[in-house]
Formats: sequence, structure tokens, C-alpha cells
Amino acid sequence: MIKKIIPLILSVCLIFGYTPAFAYEKGEASDSSDMAYALLANLGILEDGESYELIKNNTVTREKFALYLSRLFNIWSPNGYNKFSDISGATDEEKAVISLGSADILSGFGDGTFRPKENITVTETAIAALRALGYKPTVNWSTDRYLREADKIKLFDGISNRDKSSMGDLVVLLYNVLHADRIEYDYTDDKLETPLESVFKLKYIKGVLTANAYASFSGVRTGGADYVAVDNVIYKTETADAADMLGYKVIAYVSTESGNIVYCFKDTDNTVMTIDLEEFDEYDGGTVLYTPENTDRQKRVHLTSDAVIIKNSVLVGTDYKSAFNGDFGTITLVSYDGGKYNVVIIDSYENYNVTGVDVSKKTIYTDKKDENGNFVSVLLDGKDFVKIEMLPYGKEVNENTIEPDDLLSLSISDDKSIVCGYLCAETVNGKVEEIFQKNGKTYITVNGTEYKTDPEFFKNSDITLDTQGEFVLDAKGRIAAFRKDNSAVNEIGYIYDLYTADNRRDINVKIYGLNRTHTETVLADKVKFNGTPEKKEDVKTALCTLSGGQLKRQLIKFKLNSENKVSQIDTAYESKDAKIGGNVLYTQLEKGTYQWYYQMKTFGRQYVLSNNTYYMRVPRENDDTNDKALFGCQSFKNVTWYNQDASKNILGLYKFNDDTPYADVLVVPNSDGSTLTNQTEITVVSSISKKTGPDGDPTYAVHGYCRGNEVTAYIPEFDYKNDIGEGDIIRFATNIYGLAKSYEIVYDYSEDKTSWEDETGDKYTYVKGGLRYTFGYVNNLYIAPYTTGLNSVLQIGPSPDVIENTYQTNTSQSSTTRFIVVDKNRRTDKVYMGHFDEITSYEASKSFADTSRVFVHTRSGWLIAVIIYK
Repeated sequence: MIKKIIPLILSVCLIFGYTPAFAYEKGEASDSSDMAYALLANLGILEDGESYELIKNNTVTREKFALYLSRLFNIWSPNGYNKFSDISGATDEEKAVISLGSADILSGFGDGTFRPKENITVTETAIAALRALGYKPTVNWSTDRYLREADKIKLFDGISNRDKSSMGDLVVLLYNVLHADRIEYDYTDDKLETPLESVFKLKYIKGVLTANAYASFSGVRTGGADYVAVDNVIYKTETADAADMLGYKVIAYVSTESGNIVYCFKDTDNTVMTIDLEEFDEYDGGTVLYTPENTDRQKRVHLTSDAVIIKNSVLVGTDYKSAFNGDFGTITLVSYDGGKYNVVIIDSYENYNVTGVDVSKKTIYTDKKDENGNFVSVLLDGKDFVKIEMLPYGKEVNENTIEPDDLLSLSISDDKSIVCGYLCAETVNGKVEEIFQKNGKTYITVNGTEYKTDPEFFKNSDITLDTQGEFVLDAKGRIAAFRKDNSAVNEIGYIYDLYTADNRRDINVKIYGLNRTHTETVLADKVKFNGTPEKKEDVKTALCTLSGGQLKRQLIKFKLNSENKVSQIDTAYESKDAKIGGNVLYTQLEKGTYQWYYQMKTFGRQYVLSNNTYYMRVPRENDDTNDKALFGCQSFKNVTWYNQDASKNILGLYKFNDDTPYADVLVVPNSDGSTLTNQTEITVVSSISKKTGPDGDPTYAVHGYCRGNEVTAYIPEFDYKNDIGEGDIIRFATNIYGLAKSYEIVYDYSEDKTSWEDETGDKYTYVKGGLRYTFGYVNNLYIAPYTTGLNSVLQIGPSPDVIENTYQTNTSQSSTTRFIVVDKNRRTDKVYMGHFDEITSYEASKSFADTSRVFVHTRSGWLIAVIIYK
């Protein structure tokens, strides 16, 4: 099965920079045809394939223009009269030529040919477009007369060259034609609907996007992620792009049938500038003063008297000066006329070092203190909006994937209802070579590269010259956290490569640590090996005990000296009885296959794993180790077995550091038979696109919804089978680099087939390993008795008139039950977060056709998600 996915990607970053999306309307010259191309491609007039930047200067053939014009006016009669001798109707282009020729829109040459492969001129395109719009005079017009009419209705706005037609000029002309009034040419010239209205059932509105689910000019949000307000009028939106345009002048395309916004673009009237929050100096009565970095010259930006100021999604009412206070972030200013700025959007971030995570309470504990000296905790439950992404990989994370010692850069609204930000996974390992001041900021040089520091972090740190370890970069690329080399976690690692380079006497070593980093260095000349000083050559011999002198990959304790060389290695004791001293590494279970009791999290009912056990995934013993995406490490509370087999293949279960709860290390091979993941819940796919992955290789980004959170699975091109489509339900296993190397399609939307179906299987329900999938029709809905009205009862069965299962749901947007809708009738964003009231029961409709079909997911009896298929 091959599925072709053609998504519209017009993303807007409201954090650290902007890429303008140009837009214009009928009667306004365009600075760019990018927006026009995006609109025409999404309407199906143009193909959305090759990069527009690469093709906009290409010429356009006569037959290709005919195809575009026939799509724009929905003129398709390939069996009509063919008046061109060189057109056979063999291709869609030629069929379009026949259709437009028989409608007297296209004309050919005196010899009866059309010459489809020749390039078309702008003049020729305008004449054909005018005829399609209804300009068909009884007396033949001259070319000049056609051009005057085209000028009159502004078909040439935004076009500079009329002698030849480039793809860019053609896009602009087609966009103008789409918005032009059609006429009945009977000398009354009565205006009819534009092609936009008559063919595509759309109209456009132009105004300021004044509210979304997270912020509002009036202070009142729209109340739902799929609602926005334009000039204070609320619309439901079918495109996620609209919500990211708060404060901008926009052109929105609204369905004349549903009243929903289908497409939304920024107007070119917007003038936008951004200021680094660290460059801000003062707010003085409508004037923002700032000093750009690397200069001592202060600049001013003037605001209108009624300028709207929003900080971290909250409208600033009176205390404007304090609104500009913050650790780091951006100030974005928008002007509607190129003069004073009308809107100020402040995105302010602070750094938080995670000290613990309570998954059940969705609470993150940090080392940051408030003004009263109390440690700050970040609650993720019950918020209007939560979105935390991993940098630099772009994968969305939540309380299940955030670990102690992680660094978070968060933007939290004053009313605590919105939490946005990043889990910062980019690190630098090395030694401090220089510490210096520049423009009042502290910089640190590590491995020859200068890094700015987070002032609060540096003030409270004990970093000096020659300090060595792992430096963590925040969302702005500043050093904001440090992990010492001699920590217990950093001393544990899996040695997976040991070799002598050609013509070198160095012995190179590669170790993957519990801190999720790869140490690639060399052995010191003298290494303390299992307590005894040894020559590095003898250490290599002791570790390479497999046939042919190959390294025996294993878990070790190790230390680095001041030169960043491995100076100490301790292998694991064979058993607890054999170990000498405390806080040493010893084996609890050797390599093998063991009975796994999932509910008790035990092996053989003897070795109980704590919630804080480290789970390390490494390549299988004979597999290549060059692919670092095969390595991963997480605490056990944040992962669950991807499959539910009764036995597990492991490379070893180890114990270390008797004084801490992080005392167990479970090492397993990275194979489909024993993969763990934090995505055991199902994900509903909303889009697929090809991107560059975290490691620079091509991947497929599969975006979707999982338990109310937006998630993205990055599947390497080698592992992707080109079998996932919009509306599918999948489960996938990820590694710490955000790559999903194994996935399962639970429900194939295009083929209407579940993964457990076979010729004799039960399509309605499936149960395995505590997971239950039920895919049926909603017979009845009613409010649960003795409740406040939030809880409702959902009764479903294999057909609308049958009840086989009853579930109690929570209809609020809480963390308990989430409702995801797949609506094939929407033009864009067919998959979205929905509401309980979008379900239609058989009892309410008495119609088989109108009864909602739902996919219900439960785990251990708890209702996790309801997917509504319309």
C-alpha cells in the first residue's frame, strides 16, 4: 500500500525568529508569490511537490497553463469538440486543452495547431483567463483591448514582465483570477461570484487576529485550540497555522458552507521586528529602549497609544514596565502600516534544573526557589495549554519523558494556565579553557568554542579554569547547567568499542553512559584496572576476550583524568557475594532470557526493579555500533515494555551505588523483540512529511495526537515502509534521540482495517497485555447518575443498534480521557483535538448513517482515549 501525503507546511515560530508568510488580496501588488502558491497548491490548482523556490523562475508551457486554468474554473469536458490537430487527449494536460478549447476559452494558431510544448506568455494567459471569467464579446477584441480589461480588473497586479510567463508570474496571475469577479457578458456586465466563491466555496476576510486559545487582546481567550478571533469575531479554524498568528494582520479564507477558517496567511502590511529580551533597557511611556548586542548605541521603538502588550500569553493591563522583565527570550513588535508598532508580544523564559518528577501528579520538581525561598514545582495538569519540545531534536515531551537532572527552558504565564518551552538536550563535553567578560556578559570557552552563560547559573556555580565535565546549553544556546565527571551516574557506562588507530599508539575507546552521552577518547598510558595499575596494552588484552581478540562489550565503571583520558576501569563483580566493598558494580542477572512479570516489574519473581532503575538499550552484540540512535537510556518509571511477551532477552542486570535509589541498571539489546517505549498509548496520525532527522539523515516526521498531547515520531528513511497515512492509529518505539525505529499500525484508516484482523478475527475488540482496543458504533450517551454532569456514559457495540461495552468518560479537557476527531470532510487538519459533544449516538439520531464510529482505548480498565471517526 502506497500513500501519497501532500501536507501544507507554513509554520510560524513565535519564539526566537520569524519567517514571513507573504499574503495579498485582489487589488494589491504582491511582494512575494509564496503565499499565492501555497493557496493554489492546497486548492488543487497547482501541484504541491517540488520546492517553489526552485521552480518559480521556470517557464510554463501552453498545455500546463491549460491544466491549471481548467482546475481553477472546474472546466472538464475532455470528450468535447477537439479543434486542435496536434492534441490527442492522451494526457491530463491535453484533456484540459480540449475542455477549454471547446468552451471557446483557448485558441490556437492559424494552421489548426495548439503547440502544447511551447512556452506561453503573460498576455496569452490573461486573454484566456478573461474569457473564462465571462469576457466573450460578440465582436473580436484586439489584444490591446484584452490587456486594458485585464488592467482594469487588476489581473496584472504584482506582475512585472508581460512578455514571457515564469511560474512565479503565472502563480500571481492565477491568484488574481481566483479573486476576480465573473461576469455575464451581455453589455450589462452584471458581476457574479468569484471563482473562489463559486468553485471552491470560500471567501476571504482581512483583519487582525485578536485571540486564540492561549491569549487575547481583550483578555478573554477563545476557549478551544481550534478557535481564533479575527477582529474579535470568533471562528473555528481547520488550520493550526492560524493560532500562531496572534497580533498579526491576516488574510483568512473562510468556508461559505461551514463558516470555518480553512486557510490563514499573514498580510504583507505587517512590519515585524524582534528584540532580544537581554538587549532591553527601559520602557518609557510608549517607547521601548534597547541596546543591540556588540554595540553601545541605544535605539528606540515607538508604540501607538493603544498598543496591545501580551506577555507569555497574558494581556498586560497596567504594569507595562515590569512586563519586560525576564531571564531571556524575545520581544516581537508588529506594525500594521510601517509606522509605530501596534502590538508587542513578549516571550520570556526561565531555566529550571529538574530534581524529580511525579508522573502520577504530572508535577516537575526543580532547584529554582521563589521569593520566599521555597523550591518551585511546575504542575502540568489542569492547564489550558502545555507544550514542551526537546532541543535540538524537536520531539514533544511530557512528564513521562522528563528526567531528574534535565534542564528545562520554560515560559509560564502569570496565571499559571499556560506552560511552553523546551527540554534542553544539547550538551558540550570538555574542559574550561577560558572565562572572560564581554559587553557585561560572562563567556566560557570549551573545546575552542565560546559560549555565553546563564548569569544566575554562573553566579551560583563553582566553575573555574580547567573544570571538566558536561555543559548543558539552554534554549538560547547559553551554558546553563553543569554535570561533573565524578558523579556516580557519569562513572557508569557500556564500553562498546576499543581499537588502535593506524600508525598511532593511542588505544581509542567508546563508552555510552547512563547520562545519555557518548564518551569517545583514549586510554591513559597507565590505567587502574580492577584496582591494579596496568599498562594500557594489557588493559586492552583483558577486555578483548572474545574470539579473534574482539572486545567483550559490557557495563563498566570508569573515570577520566584531567586530560580527558580513561584512567580507571572497573568491570562488574560476578555476583553480590563476590563483591568487595560498597558502591561497586556487580551482576545480579547475567546475559540470558528470563521470565518477566510485568505487573510486578520482576524477573523470575526474585529481582524487583524499582521505579528508578536505569534502563539502557544498546546494539545487539554482533551489530554495528556506528548508529548512535541505537543507544538509549531512561529511568524505568518512564518506560513500559513495547511488547507483552512473558520472557525477555537481556544483556545483564547490574547493581551499583548501594546508597541511592538509582542502583539498578538493566541492559537490553536494541531489537524488536525487547524494545521499550514511552508511547505504549496509541497515536492518531495527523500528518507525514519528509525531514532531516536529529542525526542529519533523512527521516519521515509522523505527527499526531497521543492522550491529548501533540507528538512526533521521527522514523528513519531506512525503517519507514511508506505505509502510514492521515487518520491511522499507530504505536511506536522511540530512542533517546527521538528516532522511532519500530512502529505498529493499529488501525489503517484508508483500508479500514485493524492490525488484529484476519479471516476469522474479531474486528470489534482486541485485548492483550492489559491493553484493550474497541472499535464500534455509539449506541447511547447519557449523563452518569450521581455526578456533577462532567461524567458521561458511552455505550458502544459492533453495530449502531447493539450494546456490548459500557464506559464512563470524563467530558472535560482534563488528563483523564481525551477526545480526538478524524473528519474526512475537512479541507485541512482533518485530525484534531475534539470534544465529547461531537459524538452522535444511535439513540439520538435513529440513523445508522449518522451514528458515530469510535475507537476506544483502555489500559488495565482505565479509559485512555476516544477517537471519533466522522
